[in-house]
Amino acid sequence: MSGDRRPIGNTKHKMTDHAKVDFSDLFTAVEIAATANRGRCLRATRRIARGEEIYNEAPMVVGPSQSDDLSCVVCSRCIKLKEGLPRSCQGCGMAVCGSDRAATCKEEATATMAHVDGGECEILAKISGNTKYANSVSQWLTVFRALRLKRTLRAAFDQLWKLEHHSEERKDCELMQQNKEKVAPVVRELLADSDVSATDILRCCGSLDSNAFRLDSAGGTRAIFDVSSMINHDCVPNCRVKFDAERRLHLIAKRDIDSGEELTITYCSPLLGTPARQEKLKRNKFFTCSCLRCSDPTEFGSHMSSLKCPKCKGGLLTLQSGTAYRCNGCKFNTTREKSDKFVQSIRQIHDKLLRPEQQEKDLRTSMEKRNRVAKMEEMLEKHSKLLPPSHYLMFELKIELINEYALVRSIKSADRRLELLDERIR
Repeated sequence: MSGDRRPIGNTKHKMTDHAKVDFSDLFTAVEIAATANRGRCLRATRRIARGEEIYNEAPMVVGPSQSDDLSCVVCSRCIKLKEGLPRSCQGCGMAVCGSDRAATCKEEATATMAHVDGGECEILAKISGNTKYANSVSQWLTVFRALRLKRTLRAAFDQLWKLEHHSEERKDCELMQQNKEKVAPVVRELLADSDVSATDILRCCGSLDSNAFRLDSAGGTRAIFDVSSMINHDCVPNCRVKFDAERRLHLIAKRDIDSGEELTITYCSPLLGTPARQEKLKRNKFFTCSCLRCSDPTEFGSHMSSLKCPKCKGGLLTLQSGTAYRCNGCKFNTTREKSDKFVQSIRQIHDKLLRPEQQEKDLRTSMEKRNRVAKMEEMLEKHSKLLPPSHYLMFELKIELINEYALVRSIKSADRRLELLDERIR
């Protein structure tokens, strides 16, 4: 990673019209700096007030998240196939949204230059007759767009190539093998007249996985940003991001930030406990977080990972030094391995009920909804004997119950929902 420390206002890029930004106007409050062990980062160059928009930025690349779903090559969103086959682009034959989204796609194509940037459609026409490649467009389209920057927008590509990619750590993972099979062949064929190698393609996959932002709650669309991709993670971040209709990223201060302080966001849900957050970050981002929250056995007194002590029954087991749990009452000790297996067994039971393979929430009858709520209440009562009410799995179950009670219309359901909401607030 670069070790430079410079105001972003001095950075100039030759951007296409949709991505032109005046860095001196938009990025006056931040600078790029180097950290001892976290690569590059963004730091505040002045005091920033809580709620202030620090800057906003257009994406360098937008495309579908990697999945087996069919995505529109214009808006990058998943195409629902409930009403028959999707429409095809007249230029390349790739799938585009149906008539209900045609106007929106046209507007977004103009705003983001996706698919109409002076050549993409022509290149994709090379594989329009290959059903296998066309149907797997969500797997490779974003990678193709990112690597094509090498020819169409070299300054942006150079920024992309500086980002962490974790190729060495990823070389034996399942996703890397999938990329070798589903991404590398088609991208090499599309960019056959360039000097892009299979190694470059896999490195780009790593850069996108490590640095891309999900643009929607469903996670179906992702984007890489020039500046924002350098924002580091913290489990108690001082900033948050939001995206507008044009897919610009807006960085907002969550609290007052001092000049010289690093700007951070969270890469995972703050509602997870420490072991769960660290496992998710290690699996998806290839690092182990050591922030203040992760270093505090009680997670700032929230006890979102603490367990009930099986010996004294009244104390809480807290994670000590990342390797063992110890009771804050009787000092009973147990290994993290045993505790993690215990929590994982409960997690699997929760997932089986809360996240069935086929969700049919909209089609369930009133009786089915009540039966589901009854099962969740039974689970809550049973697991309350195993986990403290502060544990993140209990918190998650209560949130799901609150949402389910909203679907069951009765005074009793409303009262129970208010009771759960009150517990959540407290």
